[in-house]
Amino acid sequence: ARRLQGSYVTANCLHPGTVNTRLLHDSFGRALPVPGTPEQGADTVIYLAVHPEVEGVSGQYFISRRASLPSTLALNAPLQRRFWQESARLAGLEVET
Repeated sequence: ARRLQGSYVTANCLHPGTVNTRLLHDSFGRALPVPGTPEQGADTVIYLAVHPEVEGVSGQYFISRRASLPSTLALNAPLQRRFWQESARLAGLEVET
């Protein structure tokens, strides 16, 4: 989000909740009770993509359509930089130093 300041592009993160999908069952087994449907998991994604209420909102972390505080690790600036650099390297992009 910091890299996009001054543009018309926004960048937010979200947690979809625990969603009853094949991926979850393949990873943890079918015995695990899962409350959320795929439609419920997509709700915040769609909200952030189209709702006028969040137009221009950037750099936030959302849970159930509400801005929330991310984990302490997510707020660690040196770790953010390292993650960005490694992601860029893995994607074959020019890595900033």
